[in-house]
Amino acid sequence: MITTENSPIIQSAAVANSYGRPSLKFVSADGIRLTDAEGKRWFDALCGIGVANLGHCNPQVNDAIYKQMQTLDHISNLYASEAQNRAAEMLCNAANMEEVFFCNSGTEANEAAIKLARIHGMNKRGSAGRIICFSGAFHGRSLGALSATAKEAIRAPFYPLLANIEHLSFGDINAVRAALVSADEYDAILLEPIQGEAGVICPPNTFIPELAALCAKHNLLLMVDEVQSGNGRTGKYFAFQHSGIQPDVVTTAKGLANGFPAGATLLGGKATGLFTPGTHGSTYGGNPMACAAIESVYSVLSEPGFLEGVTELSRHFQAQLAKYLGSRLERIDGLGLMLGLQLSDGIENLAQRMLDQGILVNVINAERIRLLPPLIMTHEEATELAVAIGQALD
Repeated sequence: MITTENSPIIQSAAVANSYGRPSLKFVSADGIRLTDAEGKRWFDALCGIGVANLGHCNPQVNDAIYKQMQTLDHISNLYASEAQNRAAEMLCNAANMEEVFFCNSGTEANEAAIKLARIHGMNKRGSAGRIICFSGAFHGRSLGALSATAKEAIRAPFYPLLANIEHLSFGDINAVRAALVSADEYDAILLEPIQGEAGVICPPNTFIPELAALCAKHNLLLMVDEVQSGNGRTGKYFAFQHSGIQPDVVTTAKGLANGFPAGATLLGGKATGLFTPGTHGSTYGGNPMACAAIESVYSVLSEPGFLEGVTELSRHFQAQLAKYLGSRLERIDGLGLMLGLQLSDGIENLAQRMLDQGILVNVINAERIRLLPPLIMTHEEATELAVAIGQALD
């Protein structure tokens, strides 16, 4: 038996070596902080990659899971549960959608979206057509979602991928129009409203509304990946709501249940009713404990003024970043608390500099930092984070 409990070993040899991890091992967490094996406290400005939006070990979420666990833990999707019914109705209300397919992760949610596009194509012409995705996209690592992902470094080892997915330049509506000269060949457009993995990249303001118009014109599903940008992250429940459009499919996960594994594919518009018995399934998806966590998150995000508070906190945080980074900051991209810092010049050892200051961020490259801080941090904590980032750049 291999064990690292109470030992200085960071990662056991029993754990598959699929991540390039720093020499850190965390043992506990609360709110915005993590504690490592040596007792050092860390500011988590990444939220476990956009997951613990309401803070680590959130008492309200944990209590909801524990209460549900004592009543009904798992029954499979062969049967219905009140917890799943309530969670589905809440998400439909949040996104103005009609149906929810529950799963366990973002990549699963996007796999479901790809299947919906194929069903839509079969209904249109009797065969599956093409799906438009975009440069810079990240939709997951399973083979279907990886086919929709643009990053060549993670695609290349797994060719051949799905052949009916193509990537156009993100934000280039003319490239989409040119492709749709042969509109009968296409079934759907899949995009992130804000590209997270690429470093928080926003398209032009008119891009998403123009995509929605093209989808309506050509009978395509508009499928929006809100795995990272959803669940209050941008100051709206879902980021597409900033654009004033209504998708046919919305995928989400990460902050959906604040750390309990959960994903969802929301169906509306032209996608309503496309899933019928036998077309898709999940053993664990939407189990009562996951749905209790989803309900709890929804209840917090739906509190009067909460999402408006995220927007106001974002303004304060961006002002503090501008103050403490000064001329080293070229610009800030993003919405709410999904932010990308573009630095004026490249900085050597940027990731290590952040770790030296006790802050967890995602360094995209020497000039780009992705920030996904907790939605529940205070103004004082936002200032503390801005100061720490500024000191790391000094």
